[in-house]
Amino acid sequence: MLVVAIACGCVIGCGGSVIRSNDPNATGGLGAAGGSSAGESAGGAPAGGGAAAGGAGGRAQGGTSSGGQGSGGATGGSAGECTVLNTPAYPVRFVLQTNTTVYVKESCTLEYELTSECTGLTPLTTQVVCAADCNHAELGCSTCGACFSGARAVTPSSPQPIDWSGEVYEYGTTPSGCSCATSHIAAPGKYTFSIDAYLSSDDAMTGANAFHHHVSFTLPAPNDTVIVDLGFIGI
Repeated sequence: MLVVAIACGCVIGCGGSVIRSNDPNATGGLGAAGGSSAGESAGGAPAGGGAAAGGAGGRAQGGTSSGGQGSGGATGGSAGECTVLNTPAYPVRFVLQTNTTVYVKESCTLEYELTSECTGLTPLTTQVVCAADCNHAELGCSTCGACFSGARAVTPSSPQPIDWSGEVYEYGTTPSGCSCATSHIAAPGKYTFSIDAYLSSDDAMTGANAFHHHVSFTLPAPNDTVIVDLGFIGI
């Protein structure tokens, strides 16, 4: 049985996807949800984390238009920004490191959020747990057992890695009523990794006294690695 493993630790909230363009002649390309507003206002500045400087003319939710030159003197973005055509996935290893022991919450996998400038503030679903592949619905439902839920220590001598395949997922339902997921390659561009750290395992379990950490990076990442510093100044 083919099972796609997506994490409960998808991230603290799930959703969002990258939309592929099937029209090679589209002027602005297909825009991701929350993308550039240039299609509505003659090459205006990006809205909701859309394409860079001036923005390609793509309207949110995949509309197309001829955005061209951005207002304020910025050059319009290229038609391929925020759109994946036939490129490989760019995997990333997030390395959690610290100068003092901290704890992060784990529920099947370590919990974190990943957002894209292309799709706005909605966290992407980067991992899947216990769901069939929507493209192979004939295989039926997945049967999964319970997974560990608790706190994991990150220490100066034991940094913790989180591996991301470079793909995002959409949940769906098969004709037989099974939960399933479909993967999409994440578009190159700017992303933000967010995670909460705690000074005790009890706080991590209850979500109390969280310290929020955010790291922005560009995909593809240099050496396929992003360092996430969970340390504290003065400790």
